[in-house]
Amino acid sequence: MKKRLLRLLFLITLFSGMRTDVKAQLVYIPDSNFRAYLNQYFGSCMVGNSIDPTCQDLFAVTDINVSGRGIADLTGINVFSNCATLNCSNNALVYLQFTICNKYFAL
Repeated sequence: MKKRLLRLLFLITLFSGMRTDVKAQLVYIPDSNFRAYLNQYFGSCMVGNSIDPTCQDLFAVTDINVSGRGIADLTGINVFSNCATLNCSNNALVYLQFTICNKYFAL
């Protein structure tokens, strides 16, 4: 019994020191104009055509201005969790989905 407990304790100690890399779920950005904006200002957060929502640079953003960039789809804008102001005027947007208090609204 004592040997079993020592083995178990050894295994727990051994495996608790092992590091497992957890990768974030990337958010695909379908609109090429929005991707170009994100690459320009948040290039370190981009992975190909997707953005890493755990990227620290995104948490500091409180205002976003994508006015007049020919954007038709802002899919992925939700990665800016601290954004208070979004200026998306003069674009090709037909639909904008956003969350306020866990409720979805469409414009």
